[in-house]
Amino acid sequence: SAWAEKNLAERGIDVHWVADHDTMYRLVAKGRVDAVAYVGLVARYHIKTLGLQNQLAEFPLETVPVPFHIVIGKRSPYVKTLPKIDETIRQMKQDGTFQKIYDKYR
Repeated sequence: SAWAEKNLAERGIDVHWVADHDTMYRLVAKGRVDAVAYVGLVARYHIKTLGLQNQLAEFPLETVPVPFHIVIGKRSPYVKTLPKIDETIRQMKQDGTFQKIYDKYR
């Protein structure tokens, strides 16, 4: 989403770029990096799977929301499924399935 580039690097904050999520959290746990700014739900999932819950602390950071989109090629046979995807997500939110999935990764 280029969030770190816009909100950190362009403002003069020293950013250390890494190849993957796990590396970010391991560097913080080892004291080689001071902090990571990332989506809380995703961060909690990676921290939990790495077993770093007792080594890292989370602090909320309110920023401008970053919208995400599903991108499908115009010639893809799945383009016709977009209305169904929208409806399924709406139903999942209504019946609690969406929240159950969200809670699983907390």
